[in-house]
Amino acid sequence: MADIETSSVASRDAESDESKPRAQTAFRTVSILLAVSMSTNGLKAKEISDRLDLPRQVRITSCTAS
Repeated sequence: MADIETSSVASRDAESDESKPRAQTAFRTVSILLAVSMSTNGLKAKEISDRLDLPRQVRITSCTAS
């Protein structure tokens, strides 16, 4: 019985570790979309990166508001 409980806890821990990167990615995506939507003429990738203080390794393509 203890083995089942231990594997259940390990499984939950693995799931929570996997959800952290997804939550961070979702937050970053929403932040980018909000920044673009609040701009009048869209933003270039560098402008988005500068406004949101994103690290250089995050690759963004230029976006324009419609």
